[in-house]
Amino acid sequence: MQRRHFLLAAPASLAIAAVPRVLHAQQHWLIGSCVGELVGSGSGDTRRRLTVISVDAAAGTAAGRWGRDDTAIQVSGNTVRLFTSGSNSVELTYSPPGTLEGTIQQTNSGRRPPLTIVMRRS
Repeated sequence: MQRRHFLLAAPASLAIAAVPRVLHAQQHWLIGSCVGELVGSGSGDTRRRLTVISVDAAAGTAAGRWGRDDTAIQVSGNTVRLFTSGSNSVELTYSPPGTLEGTIQQTNSGRRPPLTIVMRRS
């Protein structure tokens, strides 16, 4: 009797093993959170966070937050552009496996050079 149960169960387990696993679409490299430090700001809080929740690669856009503020994000290849709530322009370039590096151009800074920022996955 026990042998019969084994023989009946064996074909079912083989059929399950033969079913291919569903492959999940690869997540866009920008999805997630990155934290970085401003270089050369000299004062105040130099820490910044970019959190991206969705990317529409075909449209070249992403939705996310710069710090606590929602922001529209433009994505072109490995370059990311956005404006902060203070209208500062941010341009970052992605380097695998998880670094965003670029500049923040302050609109109210007169002729000061842009600030440099290096962000890493958090």
